[in-house]
This record gives sequence, C-alpha cells and structure tokens, in this order.
Amino acid sequence: MTARPLSERAKHRLKIAAGLLRGMGRKLDFPRDEFYERIQAELAALPDADRDHLKQLTDWVEQYDRADTARTAAEKFLRRGNGNNQSDESET
Repeated sequence: MTARPLSERAKHRLKIAAGLLRGMGRKLDFPRDEFYERIQAELAALPDADRDHLKQLTDWVEQYDRADTARTAAEKFLRRGNGNNQSDESET
C-alpha cells in the first residue's frame, strides 16, 4: 500500500489528534519516522463514534489555534499602529 503525501495541515491535525488521545490516557510511543503512518492506523482502529468525537475535538483545537494566531497577529499590529497614532496625535 503506497501512502500519499500528507499536507502540512493534515500533519498538524494528526499531531492534534495524537495529543488528544494521549490526554485521554492512550499510550502512543511511535518512532518519529513512523508517526504519521502509525497514528493514522490508530485512528482507523477506533470505533466510529470515538473517531467522530475525536474529529470534532480536533476541529475545535485547530479552529482555536487559528483564532489565537490571528488574535496575536492583530495585537502586534495594533500595538505597532497605536505607537504611530500616539505620536501623530501629540503633533496636532
């Protein structure tokens, strides 16, 4: 069976799922070079209801990560912008 290459997003989601499974008490001690293949097999072996629940949790974490990244970027932008606006206001 030839595995097709995984996108960076797919790899990130597999890492999230692995972290969630570890948090649920599952021991996942895979060699680094086998991680993606083994975690996919682990997920495929889950009962459908557990896999669906884990997917929902993974979706939530991924969305949270994106929102946090966007918030951090916005805060940096605003801090940089506020510094410029303050100097503009003091000149008028």
